[in-house]
Amino acid sequence: MTKNKTVVLVGGGTGGHIVPTFELYKKIKQINPGLRIVVVGDGGDIEQNFYSSIPTYQKIMAGKMRRHITLRNIGELIKFIIGFWQSLILIWRERPGLVFSKGGYVSLPIIFSANLFRVPYFVHESDTKIGLANRIGSRCAKKVFVTYSPDIYGHDNKNNLVFSGPIVRSEIKSDIEVDRSYFGFPDKRPVIFITGGSLGAMPLNRNVLPALSKLLSSYNIIHQTGDHSVDWVMNHRNALPPELRSHYFVTDFLRIEGGRDRMLESIEAADLVIARAGVTTISELALRGKAMILVPWKYAASDHQYKNSKLLEVADAAVLIKDDDLSPELINRTVDNLFSDSRKRIKELGNNAKRFFPADGLDRVAGEIIKAME
Repeated sequence: MTKNKTVVLVGGGTGGHIVPTFELYKKIKQINPGLRIVVVGDGGDIEQNFYSSIPTYQKIMAGKMRRHITLRNIGELIKFIIGFWQSLILIWRERPGLVFSKGGYVSLPIIFSANLFRVPYFVHESDTKIGLANRIGSRCAKKVFVTYSPDIYGHDNKNNLVFSGPIVRSEIKSDIEVDRSYFGFPDKRPVIFITGGSLGAMPLNRNVLPALSKLLSSYNIIHQTGDHSVDWVMNHRNALPPELRSHYFVTDFLRIEGGRDRMLESIEAADLVIARAGVTTISELALRGKAMILVPWKYAASDHQYKNSKLLEVADAAVLIKDDDLSPELINRTVDNLFSDSRKRIKELGNNAKRFFPADGLDRVAGEIIKAME
């Protein structure tokens, strides 16, 4: 019997770490309100949109050590040392019964401290290759939850791998009502949603724009450009003829506005999505049964976006186009092929995508955490 009813959840840096951690916090609180849940991050801007509402949210320093020699590593090492001492104090003060790590560099000081105090911990890995922080942490973890089948992971200790599937927002499985007037489309022609995120958007946008004249003659388009491209893309939109412009909705990011999640509405409205291949993006699209053209960002760590895409391509659950192969002509040709033959390929891809990931990853992981605290 675990005496201390405290669980520490740690995840920070990117939305891929923060959103699942936040969803776990909500789910565990819903199932067992008596557990004290402490959420730890590094205080980044993305965290403020999620963790700031959590009364037990705590921040520590996180140093991102680069694998090549650079003077910046000195500063990052200092941050790591400070974060480690902060973690020691946090673990000593909270004396948790369990620590859960979603990954990111902020997790390492917490995991090291948990080991020193002999506190058991779990980790969750989203991608096809276990990331550096999780790879270090997984050596002594009681359970390593993975998004894909354990067979694809070259992990030293496969005995602690648990197939859970992705941890996605609970809303992704709910009925989603679309406010179509928000996008301003004049008709109900098929909708293509294009999204590249902030880091990998520019090359994708650069190839999409020359393809627009042909695409907009047949489709409505929702285009999430990322913050670095929005002005440039908006100028291009404004230069289009009015009859094409009305079919083209452009924004930097889709946000929650007036209680409506515009990202979820865009996913639901779309017949086809052209996107980068981060696992959060593709798992949410797959669980909604959306046909996808995936263009993996070639600079992603360990080329994990390509590996994510390849698994879906092999399962006939997405079309894969490599970054270096992308062109306006290939975009137009691929889109038209998918929508031909009464959208048969669109339907096949969407149905296969919906079967690709387990839909209950959040419930599985939350259930294991609660079980460990009994």
